[in-house]
Formats: sequence, C-alpha cells, structure tokens
Amino acid sequence: MTKNNTDFFKTIPTDLPSLTTAQHIQNQAATVGFDWTEILDVLDKVQEELNELKVAIMQSDMDSAKEELGDLLFVASNVGRHLQVDAETILQQACEKFKRRFNAMQLLAANQGKKMSDYDLEELTHFWATVKENE
Repeated sequence: MTKNNTDFFKTIPTDLPSLTTAQHIQNQAATVGFDWTEILDVLDKVQEELNELKVAIMQSDMDSAKEELGDLLFVASNVGRHLQVDAETILQQACEKFKRRFNAMQLLAANQGKKMSDYDLEELTHFWATVKENE
C-alpha cells in the first residue's frame, strides 16, 4: 500500500475555533461536490446524528455519546454554512441571549424574595417562558 502524504485540508488554519474549522472543512469538501444541495437534507442529517446520540446515551455508552455529540455539532455547523452564517458568531450570540434571559430570571426570583435555587425546574421553566415572552 502506498502512503499518500496529501492532505486535502492542509490550507485550513489549525488555530481557528472548532465551529469555524468545521465550516472550512465543509466548504473545502463542497469544492469537489461532497455536499448537500438542499438544507432540508442537512437537517435530516442533524436528526440522524441526534438519534444516534440518543441511542448511545440510552445504552450508557459514553464514548459513543461523546463521538455522536461531536458529529451533531459538526453537522449543526453545516446548517449554518448552508444558511451562509458563521456558526461561531451565532453560537456566541446564542450564549449572550441565554445569559441575558437567565439574568432576567434571577431578577424575577429576587423580586419575589427568593434565590433561583429555591425554585424547582417547573417554576424556573415558567420564569424562562415569562422572560422569553417579554423580550
């Protein structure tokens, strides 16, 4: 067997954030036609990876679960690529939105004279829905 030293992805910088790297890898693969033409096909792949993650978790196979979670994140970044958005940026925006909403939940709890930890998940979920509705 001949060893092939060619690295199809060698032009992709190695110091990029993971989601950005994933999108660069997917863009590179797309240059030779290895890509979905329809975003709904990418969403089907997201569902497939999510199902595989569920199975791994239900089987308590944490090594497989970690691998499947990585696959899910990789294909989720491909959804962003098909939407022509930077996955790293939109994940950062989602983090900021979560923090803003969570902080608002803390205010709701404090206004009632309690800490967040004084509430059960159902009550916290109600706070979340209230904050989300008021945005």
